[in-house]
Amino acid sequence: MRHTILIVEDYDSLRQLLGTYLSRFYSVLGAKDGVEAMSWLHRGLVPDAVITDLQMPELDGIALITHLRDSGLYRDIPLIVITGEKNEETERRCRQFGIQAFIEKPFNPLILQQQLDQLFSTPKQLAVSAV
Repeated sequence: MRHTILIVEDYDSLRQLLGTYLSRFYSVLGAKDGVEAMSWLHRGLVPDAVITDLQMPELDGIALITHLRDSGLYRDIPLIVITGEKNEETERRCRQFGIQAFIEKPFNPLILQQQLDQLFSTPKQLAVSAV
């Protein structure tokens, strides 16, 4: 059974590129922002992991992460953050929410794939890392 990944990224080209690359290994769905991601989740579809950008319109990545972690239904979904907003405060804030990886743009998709492979082969409590 293939794991399902939800990619939340406002840039269509990056979302499509990631989707094309990762679909070789996983079932991949995409959302253009946190609002669309939450709408997708509220339809009862729960992914095995969420990859999210932080800077997005409508509902940004921090707000999406907050909603997921505050929810009884979605709090245990593993989260990977991909962002161009790399600074210690932002990473610290994300880590407080228990994200599994913090990846800075630009990045190598192979690194993301390795993070996902590690995530799915390691018990959830131990799958936290930095890139």
